[in-house]
Amino acid sequence: MTTQATLVHTAQALGISPANLSLLMQPLQPVDVAAGHYGVSLPWDLIGNMGAVPTADGMTTPGQTAVRTTILKWGFGTTPTATVTVDATGAVTAVAVGLAGTGMAGPPVVTITGNVGAASKAAVIVPKMQVRGGTVLQAGANYTKNPTVVFVGGLAPGGVAATGTVSTGGNAVTGINITTAGGPYLTPPLAVIVDGATGLGFGAVVAVDLSIASYSVAYAGQGYPATGAGINFAPIFKLSFPDAGGTAAQGAPFANLIKTALELSCCCPIVADTPVVV
Repeated sequence: MTTQATLVHTAQALGISPANLSLLMQPLQPVDVAAGHYGVSLPWDLIGNMGAVPTADGMTTPGQTAVRTTILKWGFGTTPTATVTVDATGAVTAVAVGLAGTGMAGPPVVTITGNVGAASKAAVIVPKMQVRGGTVLQAGANYTKNPTVVFVGGLAPGGVAATGTVSTGGNAVTGINITTAGGPYLTPPLAVIVDGATGLGFGAVVAVDLSIASYSVAYAGQGYPATGAGINFAPIFKLSFPDAGGTAAQGAPFANLIKTALELSCCCPIVADTPVVV
């Protein structure tokens, strides 16, 4: 089962100085505050909506050539487990969380197995997601005034935003700590790091991933055994980009999306390597 893609994008300094190319190709961070130079942040919200979570993003080979390497994952860090309860009529009445799972970009596809017979009907189970944690992609700088984190977007209607605190070291962000997990979330929220009222910190980028808080039974189905009903989980990414479609089909949409974002930033051609999907 494929779970990760490494995406490499290369730019040549054509009509732009190597120094400026390097500034524009690198991830979003404070590079030269006085000159107002910043890098470019990739469209993480769209990437999250497609079912992937970034685990790394960085630039190498600054100069005449600049290379941006991004690693995205769409499998489970830890695969969720659950227990299914079925009543005497063969209908699913409850699903209880076993392992909440980690590393998810959205609610997984849940399938209850074991229903048999001509009259059997599949149950519909809805996972309710919460914020589990985050990966610091860019640490930023100048965070000196007790920065906080605000989780924006991604909630289902009626949902409550997660809360958390920020860890720093050397005036840079080193991690986020979840205080309340919030939810239910449909996609990972954006973790916005805010320095104190008089702080000048900026440039931190944190990718958020989700886990399962609980389940609701949207449709109970019928034909399930009173004991022995199973449950399967699949990453939501696989609905649109199944393994059977091949690794090229799984990596290409992300490569093209990132290529377009970088070209708009650099105003120069970008070469996207064939995604390495494993």
